[in-house]
Amino acid sequence: MSPAPSPASASSPSGSSTISECPSSPESSTAGSASVVSSSKPLPDRTKAARAQTKRKTFLWIDSQADDGKGSSVRKQKQAFLVKNYHQEKKQASLQRLKTAKPPPKPLSPPEHLVSGGAIPSTSENGSDLQDEDLIRESAEEAIARAETWSLMPYLSQGFMDPFNCYSVHMTDSMHMYLDYFRIHGTAAAYPLNVTSMGVFLWKNAITIPALLNILLYFSAKHLTHLGSRNGVSAERTEISTKDSFRLQGNALKHLNELLQDPTKAVTQPTIITIACFITIEASMANLEAVEAHLKGLKRLVDLIGGLDALAHMTLSRLYQCDVKGASVRQSRPIFPMSPRFRAGIIHESQILRLDQTFEPPISLTNLGTRFTTAPWFPTLDKTMQASIEICRRIILYFESANLHPELGTPTDNDLLVCTEHQLHSLSFTADAEDHNNINSTNNLLNEPLRLALLIYLNTRVWHLGKLPIMGRLVGPLKASLAPQLPFFQEIAPDLIFWILFMGGMASRGYSVHAWFVTRLIETAGLLGVRTWAEARAILGEFFYTDQPGETAAEDLWDGVLLDSAQQQPSLEAIYYPMSLP
Repeated sequence: MSPAPSPASASSPSGSSTISECPSSPESSTAGSASVVSSSKPLPDRTKAARAQTKRKTFLWIDSQADDGKGSSVRKQKQAFLVKNYHQEKKQASLQRLKTAKPPPKPLSPPEHLVSGGAIPSTSENGSDLQDEDLIRESAEEAIARAETWSLMPYLSQGFMDPFNCYSVHMTDSMHMYLDYFRIHGTAAAYPLNVTSMGVFLWKNAITIPALLNILLYFSAKHLTHLGSRNGVSAERTEISTKDSFRLQGNALKHLNELLQDPTKAVTQPTIITIACFITIEASMANLEAVEAHLKGLKRLVDLIGGLDALAHMTLSRLYQCDVKGASVRQSRPIFPMSPRFRAGIIHESQILRLDQTFEPPISLTNLGTRFTTAPWFPTLDKTMQASIEICRRIILYFESANLHPELGTPTDNDLLVCTEHQLHSLSFTADAEDHNNINSTNNLLNEPLRLALLIYLNTRVWHLGKLPIMGRLVGPLKASLAPQLPFFQEIAPDLIFWILFMGGMASRGYSVHAWFVTRLIETAGLLGVRTWAEARAILGEFFYTDQPGETAAEDLWDGVLLDSAQQQPSLEAIYYPMSLP
C-alpha cells in the first residue's frame, strides 16, 4: 500500500477505502508514523464467544472518497479510534505486568460427571489431554476462564436462583426474590442470635413443606408492603407487593389445609412448626383474628400429639415463640405453660442466670441496669418484677456479648429470649383505686408500665420488630398504664419514666400515640434538666439501652424531641420555671 496524505491512513488499490493502523500514542499520529499492533491478549471471559467480542480492533475502515481532509465526521472518527487504541494498549501492558509478577493459579480439574458425560475432554493423571491436543496449548487466561465456568459459586450466591430446583413447588422470579429477602431480613428478626444455623433449620423445612415456604414468602411480601407504605414508596410499587402478599397468603392457607387433611402429616411436628411460623408472622403483622383462630387449632394439635412433653426442643422453641408474640397482640397471658423440660434443655442457662456468671460482658455495658437496683423505689416493686429486671439485665448482657463474640453462641440462645418474654407475659399487676393514697402503693403501680417497657425493649432492640405493626399493640396499653398516674410517676421516679417514655416513643413512630409520648418525654426531660443527646444517652444506658450499628431510631427520636421542645419552649418555661417569667 502506498502512503496516503493522511498520516493515519493508507489508500487501498481501488481507492474506495483505507485501513488505519493503531499507533502507539496519539502524538505519533501527528508525525505520520504507524506502530505495530501489540500481541497481548485480552482478559478471558466466561465463553470463547465473549472473549472474541472483547478483542481490540486494530484496523479502521473509512471511505477515502469522503475523506477530503476537511470533513469533521471522518476526522473525528479517526481521532477517536487512535485515542481508544492508545488507552487499550496501556491497559493491556499494565495487565501483562501483573500476570508476569503473579502467575495464575493451576486450573481445577473438571467434575467427574462432566468428564464421563462427554461435556469436557478427560485428562490423564499427569494433566495431558486424551482427546483434544489444543487444550495442551491453551493459555493461562483460557484455563482460568474454564475453571470459572465450571464453578457453581456464582449460581449459589446471594441473589441467584437455585440451579437444582429442589423446592417442592414451582418457583417464579418473584418467589425467589421474596425468599432471598426473608433470608436477609426475616431470619434476623426471627432469630436474633445464631442467624445462620437457625436460617438453615427453616430452609430445610421450607423446601419440603409447601405451606411453610409460602408462609415465609408471604411475610416478605407483607413486610415490603408495610415498609413501603411507611416510607413513602410509590403506590404502583407498593401495589405489586400487596397483591403478592394476598396471593401468597392464599397459597399458604391452601397448602396448610391440604396438610391438615392428610392423615399421615396432620398430627406431626413439622405441621406444628408450620402453623407456629404462620402465627408468629400474623402476630408480627398484628392480625388479631388470624392469631386467635390459628392458636386454637395449634393447641388442639399439641393435645392430639401427646402434649408439650411429646415435642422436640426445636418444635417447642417455635411453639413458644408464636405463643409470646400472640400474647403481645392479644394482650393476654400465653396459652401454653412453660415446660420444665424445655427450660432444662437450654444448655447454658446456668451460665447466664446464675449470680456467678462466667462470661465477661463488654466494658461499655458495665453500668447497664444499675439505675434500677440503686433507685429508692426499686425495693417497693413486686418481687417477681425485681427478678424479671435482673433476668433481663443478664439476657441483654449476654445478647450483646454474643454479638461481639459469636463463639459464645449455642443453638439455644434464642430460647433464653423466648423464656424471658414468656415470663413477662405471664405476670399481671393490678392495683385498687384506694391504694393510691400512699407512696408504696403508688410505687406498685410502676410494675405494669415497667413490664410493658421491658417487652417493648426486647421487641425493638433484640427481636428488631420495631417497624412492624405488632408494636402498635404494645404502645397503646403502655400509654393507658402511664397516663392516669403520670404526675405521681414523674415525682417519684422521673428518671425511670424518662426511660419508659423513650422506649414508648421509639416503638410508637407511625402511630397516633406517638405525639403523646413525645410531649410527655419533653416534660420529663425538663424535670431532669436533660438538654443534649449525651445526657439522655447516659440515663438510658444506666437502665436498658445499647448502641446498635446501623440503627438510628433513638437519635431520630431525640432530634424530634429537641425540635418539638424548641417550639413549645414558652409553655414549658411557664410550667417548670414560673419565676423566670415576668
